[in-house]
Amino acid sequence: MRKYYLVFAIALLFGCEVAERPPMPAEEINWRNAIKEYRCTPVQFTEVEREFNVCNKTQWVSNYCFNTAIMRNCEKIKK
Repeated sequence: MRKYYLVFAIALLFGCEVAERPPMPAEEINWRNAIKEYRCTPVQFTEVEREFNVCNKTQWVSNYCFNTAIMRNCEKIKK
């Protein structure tokens, strides 16, 4: 009986197709540079702090939480 389970598991493993993930948009990849590329007003920064505190209570990394909050709430610096 174990032999059938093993054959079934192997067939299932090789019969499944792995779905490819679509590439991430460049904006999401550059979250690490948000502090250099965005400017916040005092009002916007209060919203960033509030969002950061909520996100930071989850399992996300604090750098990610802070920088993505900046990207969502502040204005991008035009070059």
